[in-house]
Amino acid sequence: MATAEQAIVWTEDITRLPYVREVEYAFANTRQRPIRWPGPSRVVGYSTLHKTARSQTPGHFLRRVFLVQPHDRSEQPDGVYRTGCPSEGVDPLTVQPGVPGRRTRRAWGCDNAPDQPHHAAGRCPLCGRQWDHLNEETQ
Repeated sequence: MATAEQAIVWTEDITRLPYVREVEYAFANTRQRPIRWPGPSRVVGYSTLHKTARSQTPGHFLRRVFLVQPHDRSEQPDGVYRTGCPSEGVDPLTVQPGVPGRRTRRAWGCDNAPDQPHHAAGRCPLCGRQWDHLNEETQ
């Protein structure tokens, strides 16, 4: 976790996103500016660092990036993540500078699911699905 984080910048309204994918990115070449992300994922937020933050390697800083993919629940409500969320999924309302996001009932997509810390196992009491420690459904 980037302990030198100063703020979290959201580029979209996070109240409409049940979860975002929280990724630590070690190759940011700036402490403050927006981070570009390759591929189909959409950047919906990023962390900024204090001016005194040290680089991991010359010219590169560790920052968090928050992403949404085309098959995520916010984009396809009846898709693969109709309930549950990816292992890196966290409720954006729980994200704070220097603190990992948490997986909540909102992120799980089931109102009765227990709030779980990030990467926790569990069974959704509403739909009965069971997830292992990486949030992959088990039989």
